[in-house]
Amino acid sequence: MAAITSIRPTEVANSAAVDVAKEQPLVAPRDALPPITPGIFRSQVPSSDAQAMKFISEARAHPELQELGVNMVICDLELFKFWVGAKQHSETAHKRLATTLAWRRDINLPHVAGEDFSDLDAAGKLFKLPRPTKEGYTVLVWRSRFHAPEDDTALQRLARYFVKHVHLLWKLGHHSDRVVVIIDRDGAESKHRDLNMAKVVSTTFNTHFPEVLEGLYVFPSSWFTSACWAIIRPFVDPVTAAKVHFLASPAMHEQLATMMDADAVPTRWGGTWTGEPAGRDPFTNAMVTPGVDA
Repeated sequence: MAAITSIRPTEVANSAAVDVAKEQPLVAPRDALPPITPGIFRSQVPSSDAQAMKFISEARAHPELQELGVNMVICDLELFKFWVGAKQHSETAHKRLATTLAWRRDINLPHVAGEDFSDLDAAGKLFKLPRPTKEGYTVLVWRSRFHAPEDDTALQRLARYFVKHVHLLWKLGHHSDRVVVIIDRDGAESKHRDLNMAKVVSTTFNTHFPEVLEGLYVFPSSWFTSACWAIIRPFVDPVTAAKVHFLASPAMHEQLATMMDADAVPTRWGGTWTGEPAGRDPFTNAMVTPGVDA
């Protein structure tokens, strides 16, 4: 197995601040977050790959990327993922990196880690399974029944919420660098459908966080989910698209049984974990525990 390249000094700066941020990652003040912190690595930078190492060195020496802060905000693994996502075409990867670095600056990415998302946490739309898959990947669950279409401001905030849970919490050591996402449509109706949200979130991650998705499972599948995917798929690169699966409930339960230990899978999905959090119905404001209340 290829060795992981050593982490640069800038990537472990301000270790005391990292410890503080790890203790309270949801409320960490903006200035307490260092530019780079080690995460849980399921991917590796192959130090024996001369072309990969050349790209990383060139990216760090690239004048435009330096001006945008590449040596302060992006670790070697992220650079490698941009290169892989660009099919190992260095010029394309450089352009995508420049776009992403400018985007991170525009949204003030470090501030997102300390942004108050307590209302979204309480809504229960997104939660993490208690343990990773047998291969070590963090599993995030999106429950469609607890979401309702919102205006553009709320939608952009929701996208930042996803960025926090998928990317920034990895930087703080809480998640793996690649994640499995489960879209749980149980109990969802037409009033919960939000195609704009799906397009914004998929475009954000496809553009700015390549090689982050290990797999995405949508269940129970229906003609509507297939129709939505037909609209969204053009915004997603072919490699990522191949990781998206639409399954009926029995097939999803079988997938979970293969992928995870039973005590990390909710009871309503055939496991033994009883800690699934309640969620807030966006139309009645009532708290609902799936599999218990309805």
